[in-house]
Amino acid sequence: MILFVGAVGVDVMRFESQRSKLQHTLDQAVLAAADLDQMSPPRTGGRRLLRKSGSHQCRASDNRCRRGAQLS
Repeated sequence: MILFVGAVGVDVMRFESQRSKLQHTLDQAVLAAADLDQMSPPRTGGRRLLRKSGSHQCRASDNRCRRGAQLS
């Protein structure tokens, strides 16, 4: 029972770590897209940040991204 509770704790911690990383990247992408001094279209800047972070391949329906795995 103790092992099960520990495993659930690790899973929750890992999920929150991935969620926090994705949230930070999305916040950066939105701020980059809203920058008035940039010369490229807003969508390009946001996609560039997502691509650099490795999050551009994740979709909400993809379980592999939820577990933190990288898609090839």
